[in-house]
Amino acid sequence: MKREFELLPLFAKLINESYKGRRLKPNGKRIKKDTVDNYTYVYKHLCVFSSKNQFPLRIKEYDKLTKRQKEAESKYWKRFYFEFTQYLFSSGYYDNYVGSIIKIIRLFFNYLQKEKQFMTGNYHKQFYVTKEDVPIILITYEQLQFLIFNKGFEETLPLHLRQTKDIFVFGCTVALRFSDIFNICQNDIEHLNGKHYLKNKSLKTETETKILLPDYAIAILLKHKFSNKTK
Repeated sequence: MKREFELLPLFAKLINESYKGRRLKPNGKRIKKDTVDNYTYVYKHLCVFSSKNQFPLRIKEYDKLTKRQKEAESKYWKRFYFEFTQYLFSSGYYDNYVGSIIKIIRLFFNYLQKEKQFMTGNYHKQFYVTKEDVPIILITYEQLQFLIFNKGFEETLPLHLRQTKDIFVFGCTVALRFSDIFNICQNDIEHLNGKHYLKNKSLKTETETKILLPDYAIAILLKHKFSNKTK
């Protein structure tokens, strides 16, 4: 009876079932596309890591292993965790991003155990989720006004930094997440009594809000047209 399975096809199955709605949240709702996209990014990292480090990725059924084999498995997964995280750090990623990848890998093992009744052992519970407290940097009212209205400063910036500045200013104005800003489309703008409002439903919390937009925020939207999709 087969006791060893390739990891990547099993991970691809997690992605496919989540994408097609065969795998749902505990509350019965579909898993969001952005979440499945994150699974896909992790899958790609695993593919590159396995090829680059010549590290075969496989899973053995825990309940069919001898005591000695279980000890060998423990060493295998400890080595995987060390080499994989070192690969991510050496690729320029930081603690919080690496931690988010490890969380998805732990989710993958839980998926195998709870949804596929595949006994993998509890080695994945030893995968430490790295985390770094990112300092909060405050911007003063005067600094924000400078970025909004000082055209002389804007003209000194290359085009890519002008766009970065506009996105930053818009984000400060509407207080939305980066992902929510880049999902804004024309149908999200409501005209009422001569004013413009941004209707938004957070991708993460699904909370609906309506935000009054000043003229400079409208100008930024028109300039960059973050998304031209329709709903």
